[in-house]
Amino acid sequence: MVIGVVLAIVAFVLAKISRGLPLGEAATPKSVEAMREAVMSHPNVKGVIDLLTIHMAPKQILVNAHVNLDDKLTAAEIVQTVAEIEQKLKQAEPKVDMIFLEAASVTDSTPAEANPKHTG
Repeated sequence: MVIGVVLAIVAFVLAKISRGLPLGEAATPKSVEAMREAVMSHPNVKGVIDLLTIHMAPKQILVNAHVNLDDKLTAAEIVQTVAEIEQKLKQAEPKVDMIFLEAASVTDSTPAEANPKHTG
């Protein structure tokens, strides 16, 4: 009987704690801005079209970014740039674990494409 009560109390405490976890939520606006600045600080990046984030675990953030790169880059330079951007993202926000980058050239973007804000 005592074991059942202890287990019920532990289950209640764990449920209360897990409801407060940011699973499925976006990163904080401060973190998103730090990540955006990290991406924009790379010399081959001409703009960030979209930057979306989601918490996969309390200390694990997935980042999905659509980035405009310089039109003059070769394939090898694009690969190097993507690797450097990933490093910059992880330095800006240590919780970043998974990164999906979509690269586009500046000429592929239309002026009507706004730089959307991350809304959550």
